[in-house]
Amino acid sequence: MKLIAMARLCASVATFAIAGGAMANAETIWKVATAAPENSPWQMQIDRLVADVIKHSDGRVKPEVFYSSQLGAENDVIGQVVRGRVDMGLFTLSALMLQVPELAVLDMPLFFEDRDQRNCVLDDHMIAPVTAALADKGMVFGTWFESGSGYIMGHEELPTPASLKGRKIGITMNVKNEKLFSQLGSAPIATPVPEAASNASTGLIDAYATVYPFYVPSGLNEILPVVTEFRYSDGPAILAISRKSWDRLDEADQKAVRAAFAEVPARQIRDEVAAFEDQLREKHLQGGGKIRKLDDAETAAFRDGLPGLWEDLGTGQGAGAEQMYRAMLAARSACTS
Repeated sequence: MKLIAMARLCASVATFAIAGGAMANAETIWKVATAAPENSPWQMQIDRLVADVIKHSDGRVKPEVFYSSQLGAENDVIGQVVRGRVDMGLFTLSALMLQVPELAVLDMPLFFEDRDQRNCVLDDHMIAPVTAALADKGMVFGTWFESGSGYIMGHEELPTPASLKGRKIGITMNVKNEKLFSQLGSAPIATPVPEAASNASTGLIDAYATVYPFYVPSGLNEILPVVTEFRYSDGPAILAISRKSWDRLDEADQKAVRAAFAEVPARQIRDEVAAFEDQLREKHLQGGGKIRKLDDAETAAFRDGLPGLWEDLGTGQGAGAEQMYRAMLAARSACTS
């Protein structure tokens, strides 16, 4: 009987050890959504991040990425992240604004003097307020990414506020874009990305506000061949995590994921996207397209009418937006050399 009892005890210990080992080596598969297409700089950046997460977590956390909006349009997927049905997503501010309207102030046009000031504001001053705003909506701030700068693509140069008056400008609809182009006297037309080419071809829009990484690869530059580099958009992208998914990680894995996010500085990510934009500029010019850069006086003519818009974005979207706006003003002042 003693031998039988001992055998049963040993079997129980072995079973517990095997189960314990399995638990220790259990994988957490994270479903990650992004509108970014494959074979793009964003895929390279996301794949690198995935490898860093796997490395730092010793394989316990494994993100599975669904590119090209496979899980749905980002405006819809952002809600799934909040509910915990998708674990993490890389989102433009246009999508995030639907859940966190105060983030509109991160994309105030011509707010920054140069790239160094923008880097300083975002990296050294705005992570804490953005983290708090996302937390209120059930999300965790992961890290900054970069969408690229937005310009006006049309049939002709549009280098002054007056030249935009009465123009039908296709936009991704959000509060900032609608207010901006309305203030400039244009007619902003909600134009989903898949409809941009057809709307431009049929005259439903005179110009389209977008970024080079969409403009050139999509072939839209053959329909609207003239770029006016009025930088109407300069907002970052954000890697956002579901709070529910984050809380399911133990402290060690949360620390590992944070270490993975810190592997590549946000400034490097921005520089990589900027370098890609430069390549696309050159490709556009080589294909017979035209780029109209604004000189200092032309830029100033646009900027002169924008502080009112900045304040409207900050004070017209509730207490959270006003607090975020004040933080942006203070950060810009601190980052002004």
